[in-house]
Amino acid sequence: RTRPLLAATDGGSPDAMALIGQCHFQGEDGFDMDHSGALEWWVKAADAGHAESAVSAGALLYNGGDGVKVDRKRAFEYYQMGGELGSIDGWRNVAACYATGE
Repeated sequence: RTRPLLAATDGGSPDAMALIGQCHFQGEDGFDMDHSGALEWWVKAADAGHAESAVSAGALLYNGGDGVKVDRKRAFEYYQMGGELGSIDGWRNVAACYATGE
C-alpha cells in the first residue's frame, strides 16, 4: 500500500511527501507512527514548496513529539516559510511567536 505513495516522492511530488509525513505522524495507511519520520517528510515537502508541510513541521518542532525535541527557533523558521509559501496559518504562528516573545 505504501509503494505507490513512495514512488510518487521519487517524482518529486510535494503532496506525496506531505501525505507520507501525515501518515507517519498518525501511524496510518501502512506507516508506523514515527514523529521523527513525519518531520523528515514534512521538511522535504516544505523544501519542495508545500506550505502546509512547513507549518506542520513548525508545529511539531514547537511542541515536540516522540523523538522530536522542542526547537522553537527552527519552528519559527518553518512557520515563516509556510507563510511565505502562502499559508495563513504560517503567518498566524509567526505572529503568535512574536506576541509571546519566542
